[in-house]
Amino acid sequence: MTTRFTCIGSIVALLSPAPLLAQVKQEDVFRSINDSMTSQGSNGSSILLLVGGGVGVLLLLAFLSRRGENAPAVRSVNHAGKLLREVRKQIGLKPVELKQLKLVADQLSSHDGEPVSPLTLIVCPSVLVKAIQNENLKIDRAVLSGLVKRIKVG
Repeated sequence: MTTRFTCIGSIVALLSPAPLLAQVKQEDVFRSINDSMTSQGSNGSSILLLVGGGVGVLLLLAFLSRRGENAPAVRSVNHAGKLLREVRKQIGLKPVELKQLKLVADQLSSHDGEPVSPLTLIVCPSVLVKAIQNENLKIDRAVLSGLVKRIKVG
């Protein structure tokens, strides 16, 4: 009978939680805590790397956008006034002649309805000659005739 009670006692002892708690040592608990802390630390460092990378990308974008703002402004190449000034310097156009060209361009624009530039009259002297021959325009024909002669000779 003693063996029977011994078997039952060992089964009861195995089923009760007291022997399991008695077998866990303090070192095992500390080792488990240490392992869990180091695994969380690796997750924390990966999060730190992600945050650092995001900050780096934002700084790079800010730098690139600021670099574009500090660049010197590009001058407008397609500006009619600047082009007219350059052409005037190249062909030696007098201020009186330029004024007459602007008057002809304005009168032709209002007469035809389409805008005409003084540059068109300089580049295409045939249009200027037709404008001079038009009796309805109020212009100084002598100044413009001298300009036409100079343009055709040059």
